Amino acid sequence: MLSNARVGDKLYDRWTGKYTEITSITLSMDYPIRLQATSSDCISCTLQGRSKLHHRYPRYLWDSVEEPDYPKKPIVKIKREGWINIYKHDRSSSYVYPNYDQAYHGRMRGSKYSTTIKIEWDEFL
Repeated sequence: MLSNARVGDKLYDRWTGKYTEITSITLSMDYPIRLQATSSDCISCTLQGRSKLHHRYPRYLWDSVEEPDYPKKPIVKIKREGWINIYKHDRSSSYVYPNYDQAYHGRMRGSKYSTTIKIEWDEFL
């Protein structure tokens, strides 16, 4: 990806959204390209534009600012349901029970119990 880069070329840093300049290239190193990150700080990257060898996608892009094709994470929608106890004075149980019987038997005795209701919600994974 950056094998034809030259000293003085600009690279786009995807993490900061800014351009940085190549200050030196030493091909015998794991991180052959040195960049001027700030006025006092230098950083290095691989010929693929990665700031760490184990990174899957490049941090630095050259000549174009196109993002690589990231795998699309599927959105899974799961419908959930449960039962909660409702009490007088705008209170409800903080625990969601899996069925009516457990919710009814789990109510706080001695409190101002009103009813047990079914709730439904969607979870996205």
